[in-house]
This record gives sequence, C-alpha cells and structure tokens, in this order.
Amino acid sequence: MGLDRLAWRTLAARPVRSLLTIAGIALGVAVLCASLTLGVALDAAVQRTVNDMVGRADLRVSGLLEGGLSDAAVAALMDTGNVLDAAPVIEHRTFPRGGRVGPSAAITVLGVDPASYLRLHDLRLVAGTMLDRSDEPVALVSQELADEDGYVLGGRISILGSGGETQLRIVGILPGFGPVAGTGRSAIIPIDVARAAFAIAGASHVDLQLAPGSVDAVMRHLAERMTEPYVLASPADIAASLRASSASFQGTAALVAAIVLFVGAFLIVNTLSMTVGERAREVGLLRAAGATRTQLSRFVFSGALALGVIGAGLGVLAGWLMAMLMAGAVSDATGLSAAVAAVDPAGAVTAALVGIGITILAAIEPALAAAHISPVEALRARLDLPQVRRGRLAWIAGIFVVVAVLSMLVWPPVAAASSTGRALAVYGVLLGATLLSPFVVRPLALLLGYPVSLILRLEASLARGSLARDRSRTTLTLGSLVIGLAMIVALGWSAQAARSAAFDWL
Repeated sequence: MGLDRLAWRTLAARPVRSLLTIAGIALGVAVLCASLTLGVALDAAVQRTVNDMVGRADLRVSGLLEGGLSDAAVAALMDTGNVLDAAPVIEHRTFPRGGRVGPSAAITVLGVDPASYLRLHDLRLVAGTMLDRSDEPVALVSQELADEDGYVLGGRISILGSGGETQLRIVGILPGFGPVAGTGRSAIIPIDVARAAFAIAGASHVDLQLAPGSVDAVMRHLAERMTEPYVLASPADIAASLRASSASFQGTAALVAAIVLFVGAFLIVNTLSMTVGERAREVGLLRAAGATRTQLSRFVFSGALALGVIGAGLGVLAGWLMAMLMAGAVSDATGLSAAVAAVDPAGAVTAALVGIGITILAAIEPALAAAHISPVEALRARLDLPQVRRGRLAWIAGIFVVVAVLSMLVWPPVAAASSTGRALAVYGVLLGATLLSPFVVRPLALLLGYPVSLILRLEASLARGSLARDRSRTTLTLGSLVIGLAMIVALGWSAQAARSAAFDWL
C-alpha cells in the first residue's frame, strides 16, 4: 500500500500531465461508449420504423415505374392465393400551402384505405381520432410536422396536387416522425382523397399479409402473373436498408473511438515512461532498500490503474451525453427516431473495460523498465538507454495492433463492409508516423532550425542539441503531435464522408 500511495502522489505531482492523460482515456472511452449506445438505439429505432412501415405484412410489392401499380395490378395482388389481407397505399411527395419555403418544406403523404391499413398496421396517436372513411377530406399529421409548421388538432392543412390545392381537416397527431422512414414531415390521408388530389390510379405499393410459410410460393406466383414491373421487399429487407442508411455514422463513430483510444494509449506510455525516467534515482534507491522487481512493477501499474479507472468513469458519463447528441444528429439526417434516454449498460461496461485494459497494456513497458533499473545505474545517471527507447517504440507498435484488434471486435457489423478498409488505412498512417518519429527528429531539427539560427544562432544551437540529446522525450512529444493532427484530419474526412452518405441516402 505504501508503494501504491507513492505512485498516486507521483501522478499528483504532475497534475497537468496526469489530467491530459486522463482526458485522453476518457475521450476514447466516451466515444466508444457513445458508439455502442447509439448502435443499440439505432437498432431499436429501425425495428420501430419497420413495424410502423409494414406492420404485420409479410411482403411489400412496389411499382417499379413512377406511376406505381395500376388498378388491375392491385386487384391481381389481392386475388393471389395465400394472400390473407392486402393494404394498398399511395405515397406521394408534395408541399403544404402556407408553410415553410424551400426543399426542406416538402412532406410525404400516404394515402391509405383505413379499413385494410389498420388491420395490418398499429397506428398510434398522440391526440385526436383515427381515419374512418376512405373518401373523407381529413388527415393525420406527424408530431414533427405539426411542431415545425404549427399545425394543431382541428386545424387545416392545404396540400398541393395535380389539380390545385386540397383542403384537409387535421383529426389526429401521430407520434414522432410518423410511419415514413427518411423524413419526419409526413401525413396520412384517405386513399380516395389522395387519388383525387394527385390524379393517381392504383397504388404506389401494396402490403400483403400471407398464410404461414407461403412467402416463396407467393413470390413464384407473382412472377408468373404480374405483367407490370414491380419490386418485392420483406420486413428484413427494409430493416437492412434502414440500417445501411446509418452505417456511415456508426462507422465514423467507431473509427473515432479506435483512434482516440490509440492516442490515449500513447499518452499513457508517454506519461508513465517520463515518470519512470524522472524517478529513476528513487526507483534505484527502492531497489537498494530491498524492493523487489514485482513491487516496482506494481508501483507503475498502480499509477496506470488510477489513471484508467478515473478516465473510464469520466468517459462513460461523457459517452452518455455524447450519445444523446449523436442520436439527435442521426435522427435529423436519416429520419430514424433514435432516442437515447440512458447509456447502454453492456456498451458502458465494454467501453470501460477496453479503456482500462488498454491503460494496463500501455503500462507494461514502463513497468518492465522500472523493474530492471539497477541501483548503480540509477545513481549514475537518469535512465534513457537506446535499448529502452527501441523497446518503447516496439511496445507502442504492439499496443497499436491490440487496439486495432479490439476495434475490429466491437466494430458495428452494419458498418464493417464499408468502413473497415478506410479505418485500417488511417491506422496504417498513424503507425507509420509513430515509428518514423525518432528517425526524423534530427533532420527536422536541422532543417527547421536553420532559419532561426540566422537570427538567434546560440538559441537555435542549444535547441537542436537538446532535441538530439533527449531523443526519447522528443520522440514521444513529436509522436503525440503527429497523431493528434492526423486524428483531426481523419475526423474531418470521415465526417465529410458521413454527411455525403446521408445526403445521398436522403
């Protein structure tokens, strides 16, 4: 316990360095925790959206052409064998009259037959009543649309159609974004009203409820009977498409977490290595006083564990807040209502264990260095041997590999196919920059110091000499700067890619 308290006092003696190291660990744990929590929230949002979109339907048949499915095609679908129920739906994009201006003002209107649609879909209302007749000029609007444009229960909404405006009375408010994926601005109206307003016959798609085990038979039957081009989608297909829309966000978050965890590990190696170097004389005296190598290793591990536990605890708390902010951004970009009320317990534990584990792993090399300090060596000079520097760089490379493996294990499956290659490329750049740092210190010092030497010759000479003489500390400092700048560039590139993917999907 005496060595543990000494280790903690040693960290407290350098508060700024220790706080920066804790911040690095906390940031990595926070991003990883937020990424895992957001993944769980997105999965739940996808499931809710699929349930809202297809309800109890087993297949969705959509028209491939812009005009959708004709009346004859809809009738053929309803008469197909093994079809227990069918709900035709018209989906049309239009603009409300007197609302917002611009492309973002568009709304998605669903024209449904109240009887068949409600048999297959469980519509929930925040307020008001459900649709009753297929020809009554009324509407249900989403909470998002009502809040943005100021619609209220009992008020009116005017939508633009092929023949002008259609006035509709608002009889109900749907929760959240409504049953349309990709936008929160949606409304549901009776199907006959939609056909008259938009001059559309038939349906955009038809949701089919089938007899158990008859999906393949119905698909073969449709292939034989349908003469119009169509597209089939099951609830699983729709869920996969929705998950793909959020893959870039999850991949970016996971990439950020992996990079920040590597930076945190680098900071831990830096902090503990400097501590061992600065305390080499004291460590040698402890050895002379009878301390074993195991006890000296424990001295380093105790400090690392304190840093890791504090950083992990702060990281989980920050991860919860970060997940709520990220969920709002993803919801706005994709239309998926990914609400985060609390941190995911499994994600929090996983992120904390990964952060503490990487902290302990990063402490192994400084702990071994402390254990091998001899009393005579420590009293003669501060420990800064070339073999220790080479071992330190090798250990940093090993930590890089471990963090990469851990990242692949917790990487979101939905983002693995599209983001793994880019993540490994970024990692390769970071590893190369780290390993090349000690070899470019002296050339860079000579090159960059030359203009300064023209004005301040003595100062420039002293600075170059100090950089070359203390290459271990210079390498760690330079490596931290290189990794930090590379991380900023990588984050900007990844964020731009995520925004482009979201706009392409929308």
